[in-house]
Amino acid sequence: MTEETRIHLARSAGGREGLVFVGCLEDAVPAGVASQSDLADAVGRAAGRSGWSGKRGQRSEAETSAGRNRLVILHGLGSADGFDGDGLERWVRRLAGELGARGAASALLIPPDHQALASDGGAEAFLRWLSLIDYRFTEFRSKEAKRTPIGSLTILPPTGSESAFRRMRPVAEATAKGVRLSCDLGN
Repeated sequence: MTEETRIHLARSAGGREGLVFVGCLEDAVPAGVASQSDLADAVGRAAGRSGWSGKRGQRSEAETSAGRNRLVILHGLGSADGFDGDGLERWVRRLAGELGARGAASALLIPPDHQALASDGGAEAFLRWLSLIDYRFTEFRSKEAKRTPIGSLTILPPTGSESAFRRMRPVAEATAKGVRLSCDLGN
C-alpha cells in the first residue's frame, strides 16, 4: 500500500528534521530564513560558495554549526520574473528525486517568497503536489520496489502567505486523496 505523505505547517524552522531544503530565486533567499539563526548561518555559507547565484538548477549545501547537525540544501529556482507555478512543480519533482535518492523519511521545506505562492490557488497547488510527492501507482501490483517512504514534510510558508497555506492545506489534502484513489482504481 502506498503511504500518504503528511504535510505540516511550521511557524519557525526549529524542528528536528535533519534535511532542510531552501528554494532560492536568483540573488535571494526566503525572508523566513533570516530569523532562524542556525539556518541563517548555513544558508549564508552555502549561498557564499563560488558560483552560487540561485540560477535554475543550481545546488549548494552546508551543515548547521549548531548541535542539531542539519544539512541545509539550497536549490536554485531561477529569476523571480521567470518563476511561476510550473517552476514550483519542477521544484517538487526535484525534491522528490533528492529525497528518494537519500532515502529520507522527512524534511523541512522553505519555499521562496514569490507571488506564485501568495494566492490560495498557488498555495493549494504546491501543497497538493507535496501531498502526492511519494505516490506511486503500485496499490494493486503484486511486487513493489523497496524504498523508504517520505512520511512527512514540514513547510515554513513564505512570509505573507501563512494564511493561504493554512486555508488551503485541507483542500490540497482532500484533492490529493481523490487523485490517489482515482489513479489506484484506474490502475
